[in-house]
Amino acid sequence: MKDYKEITEFKDTVDLMLSDNFADRLKGEYAQLNIRLQGLDKFILSDKYHSLPNNQQELLSAQYRVMREYLSILLERMKDLDI
Repeated sequence: MKDYKEITEFKDTVDLMLSDNFADRLKGEYAQLNIRLQGLDKFILSDKYHSLPNNQQELLSAQYRVMREYLSILLERMKDLDI
């Protein structure tokens, strides 16, 4: 199995998310959020993003910031739990 920080496809998170072990599920949650965050990052850099109304751009940018904070919190939890 790939290291959870290197997972780039949702299908590779299935075993982690279905695990009875909470540490594995936490790794899966991190991996899934990271995949979504990377996708949003690419979208924000695209022309399509810049063609959206300003309010949608602002909302997506806020979503991106919150997702990054969420990812940071997950990493901190895993660090605290020695995962």
